[in-house]
Amino acid sequence: EDYYMWVKLSPFTSFGNVNEVLLKYRVNIFQVSSTQNKLRILESISLRCEFAEMWLRRPLSNLDKAFISNLDKQLSKNSLSHLFKLCEEFIKKDPWNNLEAVKYVIKKFFVNNFYCYGKLYFSSLLLINCNFLSYKEKISLIKKSFV
Repeated sequence: EDYYMWVKLSPFTSFGNVNEVLLKYRVNIFQVSSTQNKLRILESISLRCEFAEMWLRRPLSNLDKAFISNLDKQLSKNSLSHLFKLCEEFIKKDPWNNLEAVKYVIKKFFVNNFYCYGKLYFSSLLLINCNFLSYKEKISLIKKSFV
């Protein structure tokens, strides 16, 4: 419910991250997040897709949904190019009017997808053309893709 509320409020207000622990979280094997984990994962994927469509102001393609859900683990050279374009499209839409915050979120989204797929080897050299990563970030990702 909270995630849904944040998605719905995001066009109207700013959110931030506090870098200190403000509460204790009790874990119990009978709590809903434990007993209905698969359902909660599917709900969060659905909400992320809804948020992405709201952000982009267009329906998502199946490949877009695969990146957002992080379910498809077969990244090819073509899908890597599509991931670049999707990230750049997210950045251009800038729903929060805070480009640095958007770039931070999209970099995390990109890197999370990039590392989910096995070794990309020479396809990772496509990173050179990526506009939203710094040179240092590009070199680091290229090195890691060869290890």
